[in-house]
Amino acid sequence: WTLMNVIGNSLSITLSDALTNVNFGTDLNPGSSAIPAVNNSQDAYNIICEYPPGNCNVSIKGNANWTSNVNTFLISNITWGKNTTFAAGSRMNFVYSIINQSLPNLASQFIYFWLDIPSSQVAGTYQSNFTIFAQAN
Repeated sequence: WTLMNVIGNSLSITLSDALTNVNFGTDLNPGSSAIPAVNNSQDAYNIICEYPPGNCNVSIKGNANWTSNVNTFLISNITWGKNTTFAAGSRMNFVYSIINQSLPNLASQFIYFWLDIPSSQVAGTYQSNFTIFAQAN
C-alpha cells in the first residue's frame, strides 16, 4: 500500500513594493488634512491574491498609533480607500476592515492612503504600521 498526504489549496498574497513602505513625504504641517500618500497618483499600492480555486477576502487593520520618540497621534488619522476619492475612504483602526471580500484569483486590488495631522502635533518623524490579511472566500 502507498501512503499519500493530500495538501489543500494554498493562498498567497503579493504586496507591491510601495505598499510595504507607504510614505507621505516630508515637510508636512500640523493641521493639514487629506494629505495623499506619495504613490497614490501612480496606483502603486496594490495587492494581488493567488488562490486558484476561488476568490480572496482581503482586509486591513492598523497595528499601532503613530509615534516619534514620546510623541504620538492616532492611527485613525489615516484614511484608506479602494478608489482615489478621499471622501469615500475609511478611517484606519485596530480591527480588520474588508478591502475586498471577493478579489478574483490573480486580480489586483488598488488601495490609497491619506493622512490628517492634528493641529497641535509636535514636529518629528512618525512611524506606524498596518497588516494586510487575506483568506479564501
